[in-house]
Amino acid sequence: MGSLAAALLRVGLQARVRAERRRFEHATADPAGAQADLLRTLLQREAATVFGREHGFATIRSTAEYARRLPIRDYEAFRPYVARLVAGEPGVLTSEAPFMFATTSGTTGQPKLIPVTATW
Repeated sequence: MGSLAAALLRVGLQARVRAERRRFEHATADPAGAQADLLRTLLQREAATVFGREHGFATIRSTAEYARRLPIRDYEAFRPYVARLVAGEPGVLTSEAPFMFATTSGTTGQPKLIPVTATW
């Protein structure tokens, strides 16, 4: 029975790898389209978060609009959101709850906590 289970697992994993490879190869035919699709997916998934509502994720329709609404920021701009997550508030930055916070060191003296989710 052990070898049958191993064989079934191997077949299942091979099928998954083939499907992922096909998806990746399809995306390489139109990288800009693949990136736009991914952005739409992420915006839809995170639209109800605090951050998503504050930045109008539900109404963003293009990568250019995303770039206009969400300028590049340093960690300090995100620290208040992360503090809310650390305090246990759900749905602040992501719809998925973090299972841990990675810690980085920096020049500010305060550690930077990076929320890590299962799909991260």
